[in-house]
Amino acid sequence: TDTTRIQTVYQPGSFAPLIRIETDNGEREKAQRRSLAEKLQQEGSEDGHGVVFPPELVMMLDRLEGEIRADRVSRESRQWLAQCGLTVEQLARQVEPEYTPARKVHLYHGDHRGLPLALISEDGNIAW
Repeated sequence: TDTTRIQTVYQPGSFAPLIRIETDNGEREKAQRRSLAEKLQQEGSEDGHGVVFPPELVMMLDRLEGEIRADRVSRESRQWLAQCGLTVEQLARQVEPEYTPARKVHLYHGDHRGLPLALISEDGNIAW
């Protein structure tokens, strides 16, 4: 709909619904963020215009962002940052926070043919 996104997960190889996930569109918009590489490219020039990084640098920054988020920065990444005159802490401050949107998750209860009979909420109540 215009206000809600509904996703349905089906049993593999069939049309039998298993899970229904509802997310308000406003929540989805809050979850959008820039990657570290995108942020640095957009804010990286002194004249206010963006810069374009070579694909290899974007891949390195994407990997580094994943390491920072997992709090497991490799020795190789630390060495590369040191060569650039940077620390993990400096780059970690540039990483935009992840937002997990509020979602309603329901489980389908179906008959032997996979036709839905009921929709069960996370707390076990019958929605329909």
